[in-house]
Amino acid sequence: MNEALRKARLDAKLTQFQVAELAGITYRSYQNYEYNQRLPDVIAGQQVANALGVPIGEIFPIDKLPRRGG
Repeated sequence: MNEALRKARLDAKLTQFQVAELAGITYRSYQNYEYNQRLPDVIAGQQVANALGVPIGEIFPIDKLPRRGG
């Protein structure tokens, strides 16, 4: 489990569904990120970080995030 992502979500007092909605991604995509089943691309990762009000590097290993389209 991505503990940093989960902690940021709980600190923000949001459900997984609420974060997904705020980030403009699917609920299933968000679950995949929180349960370490996949990493978001840089854009989706930034959208999640923005929804949670935290820096992207706090919740995802920024150097490991794939770029969209490549």
